[in-house]
Amino acid sequence: MSAWAWLVIGVMVVYGVGSLVPDMATALFGKPLRHAEIGGTDFYANVLYVVRDDSTSMQGTEQQLETQIETLERSGMKVDRMTVTGFGVKEGRDDNLLHAIEESLLAKPKPDAIYAFSDFIRFDEEGEVLAYWASDDAGWTELERLLETHRVRLYLGTVESEPVSRLEEVARESGGGLVDMKPPNTETP
Repeated sequence: MSAWAWLVIGVMVVYGVGSLVPDMATALFGKPLRHAEIGGTDFYANVLYVVRDDSTSMQGTEQQLETQIETLERSGMKVDRMTVTGFGVKEGRDDNLLHAIEESLLAKPKPDAIYAFSDFIRFDEEGEVLAYWASDDAGWTELERLLETHRVRLYLGTVESEPVSRLEEVARESGGGLVDMKPPNTETP
């Protein structure tokens, strides 16, 4: 068989296996990513940073997050933690999600994934967006650039409200997704 035939067969095998194995380049050339499942969402990472919303509305959710972290650690993932007040995506603030992601990417070891855990309540009692939840186009562009450049997945865990659609879209495009941990609706129609 010619060298070209072997090359074609090799490419077909890698492509075929690559469609079955997430992050094929890591599986071939680096340490395979660990896997865990939480709330029906598959997590892939060796190093995972958990960014927890520590606003007062999140009181009472600590045990729920700890249970999830235990599951992630049992899979072999190294889990590091940080907290922020809100999950806005705006440059120049040190109390929002964008800043937390920037900080986590400076850490050693660098994360493969980031899990942002929040209730996603963005408004005060008067219906105004809380400052640490504010986002702008420059922030969104920077978030997308960071995730793509560093090849980091973003997972979102919610216990109350849905995240803004753009944040959920960015998470899915990064290879992550949404973990819906809201209590089931017990009302009967």
